[in-house]
Amino acid sequence: MSVEIEKELSNQVLGAAFAVHNSLGPGLLESAYEGALVIEFKHMGLQISRQHVYPVYYRGDYRRICSSMSAPVFVHPCTAGQRLYCRHGCR
Repeated sequence: MSVEIEKELSNQVLGAAFAVHNSLGPGLLESAYEGALVIEFKHMGLQISRQHVYPVYYRGDYRRICSSMSAPVFVHPCTAGQRLYCRHGCR
């Protein structure tokens, strides 16, 4: 993924987070923000998964150092990158 596409995706993710926070305000449970963020990402056309589980490795050692970690919302960069790549002229 190119630097240009990474910046675009980062800007979209941050924009979505700020939009959710500005709309809902502070003080709600994490699950409320997570649900709203999922809706915001879907409106943006980003492919996401909820409670995405991934292993954790350390210094190139591929033995797992813990059972797994979980991201509340994971934006799949390949599909977002392909979509953004085409929008930038399929260079």
